[in-house]
Amino acid sequence: MSDSTKLPTTLGDLMTRDVITGRADEPIEDLRIGMERYRFRHLPIVEDGKLIGLVTRSDLLHASSTWLSDAAAARDALIGKQPLGKIMQREVITMRPDEPLLDAAKVMWEGQLGCVPVTDDENNLLGIVTTTDFLKLAVQLLGGKIKDPPT
Repeated sequence: MSDSTKLPTTLGDLMTRDVITGRADEPIEDLRIGMERYRFRHLPIVEDGKLIGLVTRSDLLHASSTWLSDAAAARDALIGKQPLGKIMQREVITMRPDEPLLDAAKVMWEGQLGCVPVTDDENNLLGIVTTTDFLKLAVQLLGGKIKDPPT
């Protein structure tokens, strides 16, 4: 990292602002397709811009049928038609954009969280910070360069 590059210190400095979001009434199958196509692991669920839940890749895997079952394909087809609201986490830890990155890292570590949605005081989604964001920052701080994964 060069001397002219400002070191991020708050969530607002590091967060991804252009966040892919979903609605509680969208089918689970759309999420699976989106996660594969756009390579993301966390989907904030919003209603009128306000965060109402979160679906992670783990939530999606827990909702899927086991591949060991003879009826897995048929079950997954039925599961895929269900709304995201059925599998979303409703109690989501959020933080504000002015909070220190160190605090966010501790919250994520202690809660074993893959992400923290960033909201304002009215719960409007402003962005998201993920473990990947912290890994990219670590590489930069260690003097390395990192390129985004292929899309």
